[in-house]
Amino acid sequence: MCSKVQKLNVLSEIAGQLNEAGITWAAGGSAMLYLNHIAEEFNDLDLMIMNKDADEVRRILLNMGTLHASKSNISCSSECFMEFTVKDVDVDVMAGFYILKDGIYYDRSLRAEDIECWVTVNGQSIPLHSVNVWRRNYELMGRKTKVELIDCYAEKKKHTVTSV
Repeated sequence: MCSKVQKLNVLSEIAGQLNEAGITWAAGGSAMLYLNHIAEEFNDLDLMIMNKDADEVRRILLNMGTLHASKSNISCSSECFMEFTVKDVDVDVMAGFYILKDGIYYDRSLRAEDIECWVTVNGQSIPLHSVNVWRRNYELMGRKTKVELIDCYAEKKKHTVTSV
């Protein structure tokens, strides 16, 4: 298991390469929740990209790590799904992301307007995918604990008074 510092270092290295290449991308999943101060931990890096950038992202990440054969998941699919290991950190890359629920495929692909904010990690700008988009993703995937975590955070945020 890699430390948070190691995972954040890898995230910032990847960000530097993707940003320099002009790739539209966003951190999603548990890393996005962590960077939004919603979750205390994250296991891997989930990177959402646009379909048009898949070949370039593959090339960039192949120069940084190892590409693995992807495991199939019946409830989630992507037009492009790549699993890498970069400096012992698991990195999943998704373009054209769909979730199957009750016989319906829901398009959950990255849209530029769903990049909610940016954070800086080790001097690199990290775009974060929308918390609301991921709440819906987790709901569609039946990940009740993640939905409750986001809802609890949203409720706390509602009751926080900001001083001016």
